Amino acid sequence: YIIGSMLSRKKQITVGMPGGCKLGARPIDQHIKGLNALNVDLCISKNILRASCNQIEGKEINFGLARGMGSASYAVASLVLGNLTANYGTNWLPLLYLGFALLAFVVCFFFNSKEETVYEVKEEKIKDQTNFFKKYPLLTKVFIGVILIFFGFNTCNSYLIQIVRNVGGTQSHLGMAMFLAAIVELPAMSICAKLIDKHGYSKMMMIAAIFFGIKNTLLWVAPNIIIVYISQLL
Repeated sequence: YIIGSMLSRKKQITVGMPGGCKLGARPIDQHIKGLNALNVDLCISKNILRASCNQIEGKEINFGLARGMGSASYAVASLVLGNLTANYGTNWLPLLYLGFALLAFVVCFFFNSKEETVYEVKEEKIKDQTNFFKKYPLLTKVFIGVILIFFGFNTCNSYLIQIVRNVGGTQSHLGMAMFLAAIVELPAMSICAKLIDKHGYSKMMMIAAIFFGIKNTLLWVAPNIIIVYISQLL
């Protein structure tokens, strides 16, 4: 994850391969494909990765639905757990979490331990942390805008159960609301690249901010669960 930022400052770097625990080596094939697309030359030998480039060339990468599988799993889990909780209560949830924790423990326990070489990384002190913001004022404004959008988004999600109950909903309705919010990400991800090509990043960011504002406003004034569902589709 640090190769790109390091290569932007230095033309050649050497880093250790990810790993070092019982989980063993991590697959980095997608990272390698991405770096190759950026005109980076890579050489891997004995858990050492060497990367070099004269000039990083920016490329557009469309992940499409590939990164939406997590959203699909979250949507299904929300719908199933919401209905189970509404029908059978919440007393069984600790047992479910305990079962998953034990399963994870067993899987990790039976992993073969591999000795990994420990590599020392020299820390470079940053003299002035405000230089980045001074150098990229427009990007700084984008960061602030995204932070504010996600602050509102996460606040609504954190208190969504209270909002649902306030309009007479139950855990089942909460599960359906979370299912709708997650499942609509799939078509959005599939057409996002085409929309950006057609309208540009700036316009798409403004459109996203407007829809987030409408969504939060609907949740604020929702008189019934139907309006909550509609807000989750935005």
